[in-house]
Amino acid sequence: MIRFIFLMTLMLMISLAGFGKNVHADVTAKDVTHDTARATHSAATYAEQERDKYVHEAQKEIDELRVGIDRLGVKAREARVDAKAKLDADIKALDKKWDATESKLGDVKAVNVQAWKKLKSGMDSAIEDLKHSFARARKEFI
Repeated sequence: MIRFIFLMTLMLMISLAGFGKNVHADVTAKDVTHDTARATHSAATYAEQERDKYVHEAQKEIDELRVGIDRLGVKAREARVDAKAKLDADIKALDKKWDATESKLGDVKAVNVQAWKKLKSGMDSAIEDLKHSFARARKEFI
């Protein structure tokens, strides 16, 4: 009980120690300008880091799909004549989708940092479409 009273008294003394004093220093226009510029720079840097991280992950997925498509191409060369024609057509379609997806990623890389998120959903859709098409073609022939 004595500890409790001691702690309460100590907390009261600490809280009253600053009573009546101006805690905030005067802020000048120069301070506001400096802080605003710093915050703007930080936000831009963060957005750029987020875009770069997204581009890196998307490029990794696209590259992995390219390897898979190339492996299907090897299978196509080894396939029976009747299966080869279908697989060749699927690979040609996959190549077109891969090219379109790679192009979209190029757009994401090229656009300014503030606008890249507008392209993100289209990029995500292109990757998902390519993944789905690849999985379907692979399932048919492997």
